[in-house]
Amino acid sequence: MKDLRFKVDGESCSRCRLCVDDCPNRVLTQRDGACPEVVAGREDLCFGCQHCFAICPSGSLSIFGLDPAGSEIRDPAGFPSPEAMGRLIRNRRSVRKYERENVPAEVIDGILADLQYVPTAQNKRYLKFTVVDDYRVMDGLRERIVSLAEKALAGGLDSRFVAGVVKYMRRDGVDVLFRGAPHLMLVSAHEGQVSAAQDVSLALAYFELLAASRGLGTCWCGFLGVFERAVPGVREALGLGATDAFYSVYFGPPAVRYARAPQRLGTSAIARLA
Repeated sequence: MKDLRFKVDGESCSRCRLCVDDCPNRVLTQRDGACPEVVAGREDLCFGCQHCFAICPSGSLSIFGLDPAGSEIRDPAGFPSPEAMGRLIRNRRSVRKYERENVPAEVIDGILADLQYVPTAQNKRYLKFTVVDDYRVMDGLRERIVSLAEKALAGGLDSRFVAGVVKYMRRDGVDVLFRGAPHLMLVSAHEGQVSAAQDVSLALAYFELLAASRGLGTCWCGFLGVFERAVPGVREALGLGATDAFYSVYFGPPAVRYARAPQRLGTSAIARLA
């Protein structure tokens, strides 16, 4: 049975029932005039969302031994305005030219800290964030992947795409795989987990916006996925398990500055169910 360490301060609790009513799996109950409590036998249904902890207006409730005083107070006045969020999304660009310099460690650490709050299916929290935070390590990874590709092609790999990328990188010195980016953010999850691929993509979408808010350039790295599927050894070079779902985004200080947002020629299909 899961130990929820659920406690309520009876003196400050207002008996408002907000925690009980907001529990997604009805783990909590409240008798007339009493403080909320865990329903016996339903402890294992709690998936740790902390809705009860977050919704308590008086901070009277503790779960998993957490102290409400240690939480950030939710203040919508400090959130980006709808207009600011819209501008960020409209002006984001896929950046393919980067300065050869590292993003300060504190900036990357700040993003990683914020990424701990991305949503996952059933709040499973099983995502793994693998980051290359030094351009010299990125150089080594780039070289290793291209060398693996050369070995595979010499051994009979029939892939015009892989051969073309290797040719551009070796003959022309053009990094079409990572575009010279100094950093890589790779998010992975065990394939057997609920919504693994969707959670990976969602986390990277959050990462892209967090990076953009800090003035960093990003680009989703689809080519790496092609190499992983075609070239033996790439998955191991990335520190991935045999069946892990993953995707990646390379990032860094942009070497280009865009002056304006694009104008969309046509719109995505929009449907409304009635």
